[in-house]
Amino acid sequence: MSATERTARRYASSIGFAVTGRLARKPEWDGRFQNPEIGLDGEYRVLVDEGGNAYYVNGWQCVIIDPEGIVF
Repeated sequence: MSATERTARRYASSIGFAVTGRLARKPEWDGRFQNPEIGLDGEYRVLVDEGGNAYYVNGWQCVIIDPEGIVF
């Protein structure tokens, strides 16, 4: 398991969010936050679970965005 996946799973667990199935990298979604209002600033990597939830990971920080656009 990569450090990015560990961070995403650790964050999800800490807020009681259930990761649906496997996490898959989406390198084409990677980038740099230009709107720090969601809690992260700088470069990020993206993982997506089988339920369509996106995990934006920046170092040891993570934000989860579900398919409806709700930010966790």
